[in-house]
Amino acid sequence: MGLNFSASMSQKIHLLAEMQRRLSQSEAERRRLERELLEICERERRTIGHDLHDGVGQHLTALSLMAHALCESLAASPLLGPARELNQHIRETITETRRLARGLAPVVIECGGLSKALAELAELTQRGGRARCTFSCSKNVGPVATSVAVHLYRIAQEAVNNAVKHAGALAPTGAPVPTSALEIRLRLERGADGLKLEITDNGQGLPVDRSAPGMGLRVMDFRARLIGGKVSVSSARGQGVRIVCLCPEHDSLPPSTVPRSPADSKSSGPSRRPAPVETTVPIS
Repeated sequence: MGLNFSASMSQKIHLLAEMQRRLSQSEAERRRLERELLEICERERRTIGHDLHDGVGQHLTALSLMAHALCESLAASPLLGPARELNQHIRETITETRRLARGLAPVVIECGGLSKALAELAELTQRGGRARCTFSCSKNVGPVATSVAVHLYRIAQEAVNNAVKHAGALAPTGAPVPTSALEIRLRLERGADGLKLEITDNGQGLPVDRSAPGMGLRVMDFRARLIGGKVSVSSARGQGVRIVCLCPEHDSLPPSTVPRSPADSKSSGPSRRPAPVETTVPIS
């Protein structure tokens, strides 16, 4: 009886151990597939960005030159006004195309590093008239591995886009005001625990009864976990959203895990209000 019980327990323990091993393998495989999927998306972003810059952008530039010549030939014609308007629309489209191309394929990350890329993100956001956006960086940040920089840049980009699309800055009375009054601040610094990326805005904040994070927050959290970091989100109703990504130091990171696309070898150009209740949004 005792021997049978011992053998049965041994079999159960062995079975549990085997199930645990298979579960661990399944989890590792899931994470590997998730990483590969994200890398494929990044590669496609870069390809589309280069195509916009080198293809559509060049065609638009040619159209702009033709429209300018048309304006000169219509100097004494009543059609000069519409021709100038057409030329202006083309130039605005060129500006927007370049903005989209830079967002999809931020080559500046590899050329000038993460700090320069984030500074350009803030500049493009402000230049587009979508918000007042500033970037600051501590002097001790130094070089950041490309494999980490790409994910931190995408986290900042997602946070900025979310702020522009959903924040809706508030006037002193609490009423919504135009997006142009929205203020977004990006901050990158290096501390004892590693890199810290912070994005804050003065929008209306997240809903108090928000039961689950949106897709954008989940993607930010996933990107942070890929590089061993974590994202925290806090929101005060009427005083915006604060997103912080903490990423530990990586002294021996391999080169960028993002596959290069064939196109990568090409060059490219104060009122008082009651203190709001702050809520923390769980992501996982």
